[in-house]
Amino acid sequence: MKNNHLISDGLLTSLSVLELLSLHSEILTELRSRDVIRTKNNPVGDYAEWLVSEALGMTLLSNSSAGADAIDSDGLKVQIKARRVTPDNPSRQLSALRNYEAADFDYLIAVIFDEAYNVLDGYKIPHEVIRDYARHSDHVNAHIINLKGAILSDPRVISIKENLAVSNSASANEASIQTSCLEAGENVLEQQERITGHATLVEHLKAIGMECFVNYYPHFADSNLSSADIIEQMHSCEGYTEKSCRTRISKARKVIRDGLSIEALTLIANSGRIQDSVKKEVLKLIRDLK
Repeated sequence: MKNNHLISDGLLTSLSVLELLSLHSEILTELRSRDVIRTKNNPVGDYAEWLVSEALGMTLLSNSSAGADAIDSDGLKVQIKARRVTPDNPSRQLSALRNYEAADFDYLIAVIFDEAYNVLDGYKIPHEVIRDYARHSDHVNAHIINLKGAILSDPRVISIKENLAVSNSASANEASIQTSCLEAGENVLEQQERITGHATLVEHLKAIGMECFVNYYPHFADSNLSSADIIEQMHSCEGYTEKSCRTRISKARKVIRDGLSIEALTLIANSGRIQDSVKKEVLKLIRDLK
């Protein structure tokens, strides 16, 4: 999971802060649509609840259920807590356990994720064991438990890391399969667009802008030139918004990738909508490409 192609391809680093925040929101929306998370808050807790319920065959309770998050196959009530550790914050302290004495749950499932949401540790901790290791905080009026030290050596505490890790891996594989299917579908669509390329070419050129396609053709055609570099130049010289730049670049590079450059330039040359100086450049590009 660390070798995410979106990161290795440099996509995230090319996005603005606003675009990253927007992407984050859309990701949470998509995870919610897949029933992985149940709120749009920090996804750690919701993801842990989903992962545990999937791995151990539990039924999740509604968010309004007091003191318990799920019911297992034996009818026992389960509270699920999770922590995501990072290099900047390696703490394994779980969020506060409120109303512990009310015994609203039979046992606790505690999960520790690494920065990339891989399962580092997972434990099943009976309710009565918590009292022996948790400290009560008067400030928050709750019990605080740290998932390290003596509690992990208690024979009543059972490691379920392998169960969770297998389920986590299966989830990643499913996502990979879905991505492969999506990419296959995109390839089919691309093939269809190539077949009807002439019909869609005019629409692409309208979206790109004829003069833009001509003026920036060397940039669009240079596979070693990143989108970020082109965006910077287009934004400073033309005043296009970043979103507009990305649309133009994406469509222009598709035209070039589909082998429609000469056809596109010929359409532009014969359009009667460009200045003579631009037409001269178009004809030069056509000669160079032949």
